[in-house]
Amino acid sequence: MHKDGILVAEYWTELPPKKQLEEKLHRALIATKARIESKKTLE
Repeated sequence: MHKDGILVAEYWTELPPKKQLEEKLHRALIATKARIESKKTLE
């Protein structure tokens, strides 16, 4: 998220090395799961 609260997309013109891509996707998955669990506890 950009500093003023606007979501900014990230585009790749070429893929990073496989290991780096896997790590980035894994971190995104963990963050998404945490966000979902956080919303569940608020409901």
